[in-house]
Amino acid sequence: MLVLAFAILAAYLFLTIKEVTIKTKVPQSSEEYNRQVQENIKKMEAAYQSDMKSFVAETQAIIDNPNLDQAAKTDSLLRLRENLKTMTVPAQYKELHMNLFLAFSELSSDSQKDFGTVINEISNLINEAKSAISWLN
Repeated sequence: MLVLAFAILAAYLFLTIKEVTIKTKVPQSSEEYNRQVQENIKKMEAAYQSDMKSFVAETQAIIDNPNLDQAAKTDSLLRLRENLKTMTVPAQYKELHMNLFLAFSELSSDSQKDFGTVINEISNLINEAKSAISWLN
């Protein structure tokens, strides 16, 4: 029950914490305004793609590192989870992003799932995302 409450709270906070404000000069026309909006969206998507590629690579490196024990992997992955909170997420990737955040949250000490199950869930989410999203490879 506590995990469900935490997941609902995390989902609520994640979806409401960050608002993106796009500041532009007053456009001369709606055409100019639309062009500026599209440029800002492309910049946001490019930044997200770069951040998520790094996140996925770091996650896989931690999971695959045979020199880290369970506690070290958990600590490293929970620190890495913080990066998910700071990313500005384009609308088309919100579901993936939220699923990753929730899966990483299962690593916390009050989770009912065992470590191996959570690691498998995270790995599966990443592999599914890599299959569906070409730029993640």
